[in-house]
Amino acid sequence: MDKIFLSILFFIGLGIISGFLISSIMRKVSNLLIELIFYLLIPLFIFINLSTSKVDTSNIIPTSIISWLIVGEGIILSIFFSKITKTPFRDIVLPITFMNSAYLNFPLQRFVLGEDALSTAIIYNLNITFLHFTLGIYLVKRKNENFYKAFIPLFAGILGLMWNLFKFQIPNILFKTGILLKNYFIPSMLILIGWQLSMLKVKQIHFGIIVTLLRMGGGFLLSFLILKNLKLENLIKNSILLTSSLPSAVNTFILTKKFNANPQYSSSSIFIGTLIAILLYPLIFPIF
Repeated sequence: MDKIFLSILFFIGLGIISGFLISSIMRKVSNLLIELIFYLLIPLFIFINLSTSKVDTSNIIPTSIISWLIVGEGIILSIFFSKITKTPFRDIVLPITFMNSAYLNFPLQRFVLGEDALSTAIIYNLNITFLHFTLGIYLVKRKNENFYKAFIPLFAGILGLMWNLFKFQIPNILFKTGILLKNYFIPSMLILIGWQLSMLKVKQIHFGIIVTLLRMGGGFLLSFLILKNLKLENLIKNSILLTSSLPSAVNTFILTKKFNANPQYSSSSIFIGTLIAILLYPLIFPIF
């Protein structure tokens, strides 16, 4: 966990410094990076994750249902927040709705709950990945934008899942190349988030804090109320509760940036929420 915490701070800090020192260059490079990340690195990340994860289907139904309910709650909270603050719905729906269900979640689950919690976390992540790149893109795109942009990440997810279920073997050279490129995925996004943070205004920081509280607090409260009445193993309950309570996904920044939906809200929410989760959650979990 220390390595993750330090790497997040390092790459976001690098992005912030770049924003102040070479803002004009970053502005030119960012669009190219967004396209590269969206059309190559995200599909690759999704495919490798889904094709190599060990999927335990024993608790797939309750985990999937709760993950969809949490997403539904996020959309409802976004609608109310949008109406109250007069903020465009598409600007805040992704960071409020979609949590970091993989990059931060898996090591945090392993650190806080143990290796056995990962099977539930993986099922949760499968659902969130599917919803993020279908429903998420539909919610954030403008009316005149085509939905086909979701197909590449979605196709990668379906292909990865089928690869996993039929136990196909990934060619070693392809796997090593994929892992190598995947290692550039998160750092490049964190640098972009840091660059976006360097341009934040005071109002956007304030909104970022509220968005973070809605994402993490809303997910925690609803999942806790559901789980306390379900007859599931405590490990499964804690795994679902932890995932539901995580901060905004790093991918929300890429999608809001690509679809011009005020990425400042996403970047501030990701940064604030990630720090809270890493510093606080090891102290309060397990709950059940």
